[in-house]
Amino acid sequence: MKKILALILAVGMVFSLAACGGEKTGKGTETKQETKKIDYANMTEDDLIKEFIKDEQNITLDEFIDLVSTYSYATINNKLELDENITDKAIKKLKENKAKLPAAKEFVEPLLKSDAPQVRGYAFSNIATFFGASDSHKASAKEILKTEKEPYVIKCAVKALGNEGGKDAEIGKFLLDAAKNENAVVRRQAAVALGSTWNKTLNGAVDAEIELMKDPDKEVRKAAYEYAGLLGDDRVVAPISEMLKNEADADLHSSGVRGLVWLWYDYPSHENTSEAAYRATIDYFKTTPGSDKVPAWAAVTSFTNKSEKNYDAWKEKATYFNTDELYEVMLGLVKNENLGRMTRGYACKPVAVHCTKEQFEAFGEVINALTDKNAKFIQDEYQNQAKKLE
Repeated sequence: MKKILALILAVGMVFSLAACGGEKTGKGTETKQETKKIDYANMTEDDLIKEFIKDEQNITLDEFIDLVSTYSYATINNKLELDENITDKAIKKLKENKAKLPAAKEFVEPLLKSDAPQVRGYAFSNIATFFGASDSHKASAKEILKTEKEPYVIKCAVKALGNEGGKDAEIGKFLLDAAKNENAVVRRQAAVALGSTWNKTLNGAVDAEIELMKDPDKEVRKAAYEYAGLLGDDRVVAPISEMLKNEADADLHSSGVRGLVWLWYDYPSHENTSEAAYRATIDYFKTTPGSDKVPAWAAVTSFTNKSEKNYDAWKEKATYFNTDELYEVMLGLVKNENLGRMTRGYACKPVAVHCTKEQFEAFGEVINALTDKNAKFIQDEYQNQAKKLE
């Protein structure tokens, strides 16, 4: 009887030791692995590589997972970013040395199961590719996100899956929920993600962006104003226009105008057209008497890039776009001495890009006649544009 009891205890101890140690996360397995205890604070990236990697040209999946798992020592700051850390440096050095790293399709799923939010965040950051996230990665991600509470991980997931909301109902709901997250950094990332053109078919995306325009956090509002226009819906014009009337929000004006410009100009594809958004943009430039902050100089340059391939076709559709009107509005900016010198000087750019050669030359005559304190800056900027047209 004693022998039988001893055998049972021995077997029990074997299973206990296996459970405590955890299984190695080899290729094709999904079990967690404990992070090796190291003196991280006193190590360099070279120490870290030496600790975990035997051969840089033959890095195993387990070695790479062990290395990445040391992100757990890094500090997540208030911006939901990792403070400077040697794990980042070690991975960067391996890439610079052209080390043979495992592919994301191998390490993402096991790393998503890590107990450390820093590591789960890294896994999410490696989900997205040029062609979007794979079906298997999306399936794993959606499972993890059902219970994920860490703001850092949620932010990384929103950024990685931001283009998937219009194609996947579960991810779409996740993005919309992120727009209501308690953490402002997460909400800002949601404002950027929801504004993806891929989310035009996501029901609720436009409403969420409009709601984020009322957010108590300025950075969240800024992102919502700027990216909402990518959804191609004129419902965002009214709230943006209202914000542009408020000089107290001058720091947000350039973002608001960029949001409008996405609707009516849409560089480089030049596919969108919106007379309402165009009129709101022109009305903003007519703001009187104006100040050194309003109109914002960056707003003036928000539609000065042009795709030679798509521009002419867009102009035929955009019947509201009147270069004579644009010329007069930019001329008004140049003449208005209440405005900042950059706003006045950069008014040359839209004229150079969109108006006729004769109009640009007439514009120069007015500028060359200026005598106020900012005249030289404006004249120099005109000459810069003139050289580009030569």
